[in-house]
Amino acid sequence: MSEFKSRCTDEFQSAVDVVCGACPQRVDVCEAIGVEADERYCGRCMVRLMCDLFAAEDAAQGHLADESPEWQAIINY
Repeated sequence: MSEFKSRCTDEFQSAVDVVCGACPQRVDVCEAIGVEADERYCGRCMVRLMCDLFAAEDAAQGHLADESPEWQAIINY
């Protein structure tokens, strides 16, 4: 089994900034659900699900099983 390495790297965070900064729906969606428009993600896209998965893996200090709620959210997106 390989050693756990966090996927919440600086490169990932930079990619989130780029993707969410280019999203044409982010500001409208953020305003509609009451989130500040300068937030990185609005919670309605795959970026948020990936961030949730990576944060859960960091908290567990290991990769999660496919049956975990975070993986299921991505699988059922």
